[in-house]
Amino acid sequence: MYMEAKSIGDYSWDEIEEMKDFISKEELKRKFLKEKEELLTNRVLRKCAEEYFDPKRSLYENYWAIYNLSKEYESQFLFPGHMIMLYPRVQTYVASKPLAMHLGANYISRGERYCVYRPLIEDLDTHLKYTLQKSIFASEDSIDFFPQSFREFEEWDYALQNAYYYNVSSSIDFYELSTRLGSDGLTLRRLRDDADTRRLRKYRKKLKELKKEENVYLKILNTSLDRALLERKLLEIQQHIEQVSTSIYTLECKRISR
Repeated sequence: MYMEAKSIGDYSWDEIEEMKDFISKEELKRKFLKEKEELLTNRVLRKCAEEYFDPKRSLYENYWAIYNLSKEYESQFLFPGHMIMLYPRVQTYVASKPLAMHLGANYISRGERYCVYRPLIEDLDTHLKYTLQKSIFASEDSIDFFPQSFREFEEWDYALQNAYYYNVSSSIDFYELSTRLGSDGLTLRRLRDDADTRRLRKYRKKLKELKKEENVYLKILNTSLDRALLERKLLEIQQHIEQVSTSIYTLECKRISR
């Protein structure tokens, strides 16, 4: 049995991969992935890890780099200190009659294309979800101005509240935008819990239980006389984990696409 010379968090993934001792390598991989999962406690951290995890750096170095990146998702004043995800949603339509716009052209004519912005906002601390009380209408040439992150959304909110004194962007006249939107332009409406959300919560709880069960079997696998039986059981659990993970992914995609 290998002797672990340092904490698992001090290893990099590449360092483990380069080990010659297969048993030591596989055991350290398992511990590394388990520790990584325990460190990445929410969707923001996992999202940042997907993009920025560096296999050459130690697990703990990666974690602190990812944690600092995740601060970009921390609300500054609408939900102070909470981790917030914004899923931008823009849909394009053809006007069936003349319409007033909030952004870009004042009005568009029948037959012209326009955009409607209504993002989904999720508070990862409370698991509550919100959207705009009123959708924002814009002429098609203004589609790129919509907030794509919660940080940008908060900048819009601040600029609109202080539009008479302050303008954060030369591309948007926030005073003009505030007069078109009205005082409640970016008011949020809380979304009620739906069947898919309840199902998602149930799947996540099941996944957590299955992973605990998997860890138990991994620990006793090398100590049992009936290894073949344990391996079959472990395979069943891992297949179930894959099925539940797929269900979670499908529901999350469905929820975001609404």
